[in-house]
Amino acid sequence: MTTTKTEYNLATMILQAAEEKPDGVFLEYRGNPITFREGLDRSRRCAGFLRSGGVEQGDRVLIILGNIPEFIYSYLAIVQLGAIGVLVNPAARRYEFRHYIEETEPKYIITDSKQIEHFKTDEGFFFDPDRVICVDADAAHNRFGDILERSQPYEGIAPVEEYATASIIFTSAMEGKPLGAQITHAGIFGTARAYAVNPVLHTDKFLLTLPLFHSYGLASSLFTPLYKKIPTLLVNRYSPKRIHEILLNDGVTIFCGVPIMFQLIPFAAPEGTRYPSLRVWVSGGEAISVELQKLLMDRFEIDIRQGYGLTEASPIVTWNLIGTPNKFGSIGIPMVWNEIKIERPDGSIAKPNEEGELIVKGVNVISGYYKNPEKTREVIRDGWLHTGDLGYVDADGYFYITGRKKDMIIKNGLNIYPKEVERLISMHPSVENVRITGHVVKNEDSTTKETITAEIYRKKGHTVDKESLIEWCKGNISSYKLPDDFDIRN
Repeated sequence: MTTTKTEYNLATMILQAAEEKPDGVFLEYRGNPITFREGLDRSRRCAGFLRSGGVEQGDRVLIILGNIPEFIYSYLAIVQLGAIGVLVNPAARRYEFRHYIEETEPKYIITDSKQIEHFKTDEGFFFDPDRVICVDADAAHNRFGDILERSQPYEGIAPVEEYATASIIFTSAMEGKPLGAQITHAGIFGTARAYAVNPVLHTDKFLLTLPLFHSYGLASSLFTPLYKKIPTLLVNRYSPKRIHEILLNDGVTIFCGVPIMFQLIPFAAPEGTRYPSLRVWVSGGEAISVELQKLLMDRFEIDIRQGYGLTEASPIVTWNLIGTPNKFGSIGIPMVWNEIKIERPDGSIAKPNEEGELIVKGVNVISGYYKNPEKTREVIRDGWLHTGDLGYVDADGYFYITGRKKDMIIKNGLNIYPKEVERLISMHPSVENVRITGHVVKNEDSTTKETITAEIYRKKGHTVDKESLIEWCKGNISSYKLPDDFDIRN
């Protein structure tokens, strides 16, 4: 049995950084540096407020925020208490929030005041507004700023088992409702520790523009630099022009992103642009085309390294490591914490260059889906995570993705599940039935993107048009899940 120790708790990272480098820069945000000592104090004050409000080990706290320092203080406070951070995309809307809240029964929600209206239906609020902490300076009550100013710091760190849940992130809605993937302290710790070995140096500086509510941003661009005790430049909203300026002027050396982020930068950068400090670009979230990799290499003379992962693997599984050959089109080789196999449909292991399903085993694999042991047993068998992705491994041990078994669309690095979108749109009072399909469209630069079409069947005697349906969707489901085209039929 695993020994219960505080050293497994992710909050030890900020404590150790503050002890070793108290005046070192933890975060840069909007031109303001925040030291490790300040980050520790603010997360402890948040922990003190939550503790006084009854949050105990194992309780859930929802965070519905973008990339702002308050997200980071909140998350560190939650794990410090041994509680579980439920990380939610702020683009989510009413019906999605209701599912997350009913599923996890959180003690508190940390968000901004404009989201509170989405916790309400015609029958009233489905979450107590008095248990909402708002980051707005002019919020009616439970202002985050007041908590940082007035709450007593909580200095204890809860002892947790190595594989205790640190985060719940909802994903895998193949059957219509998303499942809560339980990411462990060990999973994030292992990812940060192993990733920090290659390519991270003590002189590096990370750019964090990936969403923190996603495990890719959380592990690669927050906890990896925190583990290494080096600065992170935090960007709230991605803008190609702003990122270009940062890469030119702010000393960033490592930039982890998704293909669309890299694809847009050449439009903001004049010909001949070079980023003097930048050493590594890491692409994940979805496949990056060989054409785009070559374009970026030719344009900026920076090697872009592709990796692969999924939420259920905390999330990084493979990467084209620095110091190894960079095979364009390949997702690379396994990271040190896991094993990967290519499995045939009959359960046997495929030969090199033979297609099968990628299965993964290691410290990074989630402990399971929250409150869903049946689905956990279906996806994780004998410790092996069945990813639902198809691929092969070549004779040199490099892996490639060729397709998907699971019914899923990837749009700008975010996963969209047709059955979930169908379920949500079918809640419209005038919709009888919905069919969602994904389509791959080739761009002029040879890159591809996936688009969504909704085939809508109206209820008899009801009328609904595209414009009103779009408005309804904007209020009830995430904007990134919004279909690109609606085909409305009688």
